[in-house]
Amino acid sequence: MSSAESRVRVSGLTCAYRGETVLNGVDFEAGPGTVFALFGYSGSGKTTLISVLAGLLPYRWGKVQTCDRREIGLVTQFPSLFPRLTACENLQAIGMMKGIPASDLARLVPLLVEELGLGALENRRVTHLPQGAKQRVSLACALINEPKLLLLDDILARTDPDSAQVIIEALLRRVDEGSTCIWATDRLEEIRTLARACSLRIGYLREGSLTVYQPQEFFELFARSGEREAAPSQEQEGGRV
Repeated sequence: MSSAESRVRVSGLTCAYRGETVLNGVDFEAGPGTVFALFGYSGSGKTTLISVLAGLLPYRWGKVQTCDRREIGLVTQFPSLFPRLTACENLQAIGMMKGIPASDLARLVPLLVEELGLGALENRRVTHLPQGAKQRVSLACALINEPKLLLLDDILARTDPDSAQVIIEALLRRVDEGSTCIWATDRLEEIRTLARACSLRIGYLREGSLTVYQPQEFFELFARSGEREAAPSQEQEGGRV
């Protein structure tokens, strides 16, 4: 993939957190209309990498190229919503914060409410919603600016199967339309689900280093060594995010 084709291009990225090196010489690229699955166990540095790509966290060395921040949609590890506002009010508020004109919001909000199955919940305060619905609201807010780059940090954590299916389908539609998706998770079954649904590459983040695989070789790695052996323990990775 040439740099002209890349929407995300990372080279030699090194980042420290609380004095400890979390990312060490990370390199990868992701182009339009692709999914890059970022796999790593708890504490491996996935959230740090997502935060750097979103422009929320400084880094020590290396080069990071993404699209304009106004063209990025981010779903954080824990919902970044206004808990006392309803689903629709969150969409309106976040849309205004992103500088979207009221006329566009009038068109986009109902479309996203329908697509993500929020119609029966749109007037309930977010604090009263189950986790799966909160994640659907979070995704709707990330999609409100029709982003070219989607950064998803553990988006299916603690979601119900129906919500997970709605989320995956909505994201794959955006990828089919040309968006780039960086999908971070620590669950192998999620990677398997994505591999069955779309073409993707997988980055395995371990001890600060990222190795990029095609799905077949990634799953062969775990089949050879066993999932427990291939996974660094949380004690080894303690303190990282």
